[in-house]
Amino acid sequence: MRLALLALAAVLAAGPAAAECRDDVTAAFAKQRAAKSFRMEANVISMQGPMKMTVDYVLPDRIRQRIVFATQPDAAIEAVLIGLKSWANEGKGWAVAPGEIKAELERQLRDVAQETDDQLGNFECAGKETIDGVELSVFRSVKGPPGAGGKPTGGTEAPNEMTRLIFVDPAKGLPARTIVGRANALDRPLFKAVYSYPSEIKIEAPAANCRGPGLPGARG
Repeated sequence: MRLALLALAAVLAAGPAAAECRDDVTAAFAKQRAAKSFRMEANVISMQGPMKMTVDYVLPDRIRQRIVFATQPDAAIEAVLIGLKSWANEGKGWAVAPGEIKAELERQLRDVAQETDDQLGNFECAGKETIDGVELSVFRSVKGPPGAGGKPTGGTEAPNEMTRLIFVDPAKGLPARTIVGRANALDRPLFKAVYSYPSEIKIEAPAANCRGPGLPGARG
């Protein structure tokens, strides 16, 4: 799990900063933070191979994560962070999380809960795309600071540079999807996430005798 968390951090950190239509993107993520709770379901290419990740967020201080590797579909790896406490289940039952896992969960939560406009970066409008019957606005990361009229001055990425696509549901004003990959291979992304906003997500400390792949229940 530790390698998986570090691999995910590297993929997400690779998204470059850039500029046009940025206000729509920052407004969408600000509304996501204001929602307080949401779910991210992602497919990730990690150093250990393809994996699926489900992450629940209850802001400001709770996160629950579940990872399943394609090579071990029946062996989920889980972690929970609540405030200053964290737990992990790497297949042998729940225990206090090792320091590096706790630190990575704290970083992920901090990046979501406290992300500034500068950290999010700049984007250009990239049209519309209909996915599962819903028309989404697409925004693509670009390089360089804003120029005249808010347009990027640095241009888009070179073919093999990392690019981030953000899909926003204009009817709800919320992020719907994120893709991170090389500019010339976005049909084969390293990271692809779908966001959802269930009416209630709750996270609590796992029971001491919790076993198996299921996530613990919760009181948020």
